[in-house]
Amino acid sequence: NKETKEKEKKAVLGMAADENTLECVNMPLLWEKLRIEEITKRELNAFEKSKKLLEESGRELQELTSTKGKKMKVNSLWTEKYRPRKFIDLIGNERVNASILKWLGDWTYAVKGGKLIDSNTYDRSMHVDPLKRPRKKILLIHGPPGIGKTTIAQCVCKQLGYQIQEINSSDERSGMAVREKVKNALKMRSLSGKDVCLLLDEIDGAAGNENGFIRVLVGLLNKDIRATEEWNSFNRLKWNKREDFLKRPIIALCNDVGAHCLDQLKPFCEIVQFKKSSKKSIKKRLKMILEAERLGEMNESLLDDLIISLDGDIRNCINFLQFNSRDLNGRMKDSEVVWFQLLKDIFNLENKNVTNNKSKSE
Repeated sequence: NKETKEKEKKAVLGMAADENTLECVNMPLLWEKLRIEEITKRELNAFEKSKKLLEESGRELQELTSTKGKKMKVNSLWTEKYRPRKFIDLIGNERVNASILKWLGDWTYAVKGGKLIDSNTYDRSMHVDPLKRPRKKILLIHGPPGIGKTTIAQCVCKQLGYQIQEINSSDERSGMAVREKVKNALKMRSLSGKDVCLLLDEIDGAAGNENGFIRVLVGLLNKDIRATEEWNSFNRLKWNKREDFLKRPIIALCNDVGAHCLDQLKPFCEIVQFKKSSKKSIKKRLKMILEAERLGEMNESLLDDLIISLDGDIRNCINFLQFNSRDLNGRMKDSEVVWFQLLKDIFNLENKNVTNNKSKSE
């Protein structure tokens, strides 16, 4: 009996001790600790998985780069990949290219900070430009889309060390915004320290209102003309009017030179027509691209049909080759059938049906 009583006493004391310890424990803190431990475990597991994935991708990348004789392929548009980077890489329009290069070269004295020529040193009838600039202050290059107008402008500027500041004229509608952009481009240098050439793309899509793009350009050109006329009149040129001289070249691009919005601007422009390259030169460039991409030779007649059907648009020709490169030598898909071949097939089919009906009736 004494032993049983002692056991019961110890059990009661143990229960009391457990209750006291439970009362002393902060339960919310305990649950928060358990929650943090669980989150930490999950994050560690996720870290281990991502670490394994990174190690696997690193091994694959090392295998690709270490493979001899093979280069990693980077997805990019062929029109940008094979865009001419140098003046000598251009195809067609040789005389036009040379004239554009000469026009831009005539800006060197003004762009490099040349001083105004003394107007008393020459005859008044000579109409010499005070900064030795071209007579027309804007070069307007026009021609159908996709024939290389932007490319020639970029190559010529790079050849002579200019940094292009491009403005898309059709996107600019506010006169104040246009004026600020043009002024910044014509007065400042680029971040690289190179001189700036202002490139106005799609000038035939510019707004024709009184505060629009064309109006701003004409205003700047008129200021330059007034300052030049005052200098040519042998009068002392006011210091504030020296800032009215244009000291940076402006190249404008358009598809339709006959657009109504260009009527006010054309008298100030040196207008250059950019023509399509010959079929022979386009075919040569397309063959070079196919060879560089290791796609083998393409059927000569297919290349001819492609150039003719796309009307000599070399940009569209290159895009076609890129997006249909897997089936170049096979049967043409529906999207690849040129329009005159399709018409030919249709008329041949109709002729066959007519002859078959005649033979049956006979």
